[in-house]
Amino acid sequence: MHSHALPGLGERCREARGITGLNREKYSQALRIPTNYETVRSWEVGKNSPSAEFVAAICELTNVDANWLLGIHKVSRRQVKLDI
Repeated sequence: MHSHALPGLGERCREARGITGLNREKYSQALRIPTNYETVRSWEVGKNSPSAEFVAAICELTNVDANWLLGIHKVSRRQVKLDI
């Protein structure tokens, strides 16, 4: 079966949801973008990847860094706040 997800993205999506302590159904509702349990499950098992809109919503809800979520950089999952 061909996967459309980035390597490791499902695990990071699952970890991000774990930060909230919500089950998939409540998490999908908390994202405030129309989705459902099955969509969240498909990300977590690596069947599909969330769209850019969902990546932004996940990062906002969980306060994780988008680069971490997408596996672009080996950064901490938490966003780094800079004092400028």
